[in-house]
Parts: sequence; structure tokens; C-alpha cells
Amino acid sequence: MAESIMVLNGQGATVTHPPTEEPASWSPRARTITELPTSGILSNFDVEFIRQNPTCGSLLWTDFNSSVDVPLNTFKDTSSTIRTLGLTAIGEAAFFTTADNEAAEAQWLCPIIVSGGNKWAFGVRIKQSVLTNTKCGYFAGLMVGTVLTGDMIVDGATLQTEGSIGFQLKEADGDKIDFVYDTTGQSQVEYDDDYITQVDDEYNTLEMYFNGTTIQAYADGVASGTAIPAASIALATFPAALVMCPIIALKAGHADDFTVTVDWMYAIQHGT
Repeated sequence: MAESIMVLNGQGATVTHPPTEEPASWSPRARTITELPTSGILSNFDVEFIRQNPTCGSLLWTDFNSSVDVPLNTFKDTSSTIRTLGLTAIGEAAFFTTADNEAAEAQWLCPIIVSGGNKWAFGVRIKQSVLTNTKCGYFAGLMVGTVLTGDMIVDGATLQTEGSIGFQLKEADGDKIDFVYDTTGQSQVEYDDDYITQVDDEYNTLEMYFNGTTIQAYADGVASGTAIPAASIALATFPAALVMCPIIALKAGHADDFTVTVDWMYAIQHGT
């Protein structure tokens, strides 16, 4: 059972709610179990309670096939596009570039304290159009909130070390996704290098779950690799106690067209 604390007129009251594994907001379009958020992660959260009581936690719950959620802010270079489809169309969110070193970025307002706070989770179902080195790089995960300027990934696919944790495709390794994190003043940590090998234009589900002590990554619904332990979270290389928001950042590495497509994305953390 999950507990939430509500305060009314200065008086605290504990209200207990069962965790919700499969909220009713996902599109009715047929999806297999690995194409949906992992129930073993979401069973640790009361999603519906936070949906109905937004002051009791942080929640981003976006199925681009049925939701009208839009990014808090975006950045698009002259030849890049961010397209989101909601209630008026069946589709996905598309991040598209057509020129070398152009960027397309989006960030959603959903603050997550990555360590020193309550448990949290992040997930995304994502694919890329081309599996070729030197074409493009992207990042999907949590990053310190900022006004987007087109340089979340610098030319050459090095992720900015502002404070982030998530999944990155690097320009020089066009069919692999790495599980990475970084913080200001430190080099990026490739915690799980080549975490998953992609298939051209086919979706993968990528998730992270912080249980209050460690951070476990998931690939297509399965916990994979070694969880980031408390000892690593305590090091100076980890973005400890930072407040981050969900972000997707795309940076072209070639003049050829390149598209990153997102089916759904979520982030959740119970309040204190």
C-alpha cells in the first residue's frame, strides 16, 4: 500500500491508497506487454492519486496517441521540427532534423529529485530512423531544468554536463543506447555502455526506477545491467540531490534527414 500525506488547515492526515499499475489513460491501440510501461515499476506508485491530487507529487503521463500534453519549452533550429499529435490525430511525437549540427529539444515541467528524495521512475518508448554512425545523437531522460538553447548535445554528440541521467545515442555509435549520467564539473559517466542495441525504426522501451537507495535501468520491461548503487550515487560524479525534468534532445551529425519518434513518456515521484 502507498501512503500520501495531505495537510488541511495545518492538520496532517495520512490517507492510504492502493498502488495503480495500469491507469486507464493509455490509448486503446493494441500494444504488447513490452510496449507498455512496466507494471513492476508502476506498482510502487499511486499514479491515479497523483493525477487527481497534483500537489501530492510530480507526474508526467503522456501517451502521444491520446494525450494533449505538450512540452514546457522547446528549441528548434531552422531546419528541425518537433511535432506532437494528440486528440486530433493518432500518432507519436517526432523530433526531426535535416541539416548538420541542427537541434530539436523539448522539456516537460515535472520536477524529480534524483537522490535524497522519494522514489521515482522515468520511462519512454522511443525509436530512431537510421542506425548509422555520424548521423545523429539524442538523449532521453532527466536533466536539470533550463531554458533550451540548442546545445543540450554539443556538436559531436557530447552531452552537456549540466546534471542529467538517462539514455543516450552517441553520434559515433549509431545503433547503441548508453545508460549515462553526469553533473557540472565532472566527466560523463557511461554507467552501462552499449546498454541496448536497436533495430532500425523499431521501438524500444527504456525506463529507470529509483527505490530510495539504488537506480535500476530497464530495457523492454526487463531489469538489465547492474543498478547504480548508493556508493556510486554518493560520489562527486553523480548529480546528487538535483531537481531534474524530463527532456528529449536531438542533435544532427549530418545533412541527411534524421527522426527520433516517441510513443509515450512518463515520470513520477511521490511528494514528501
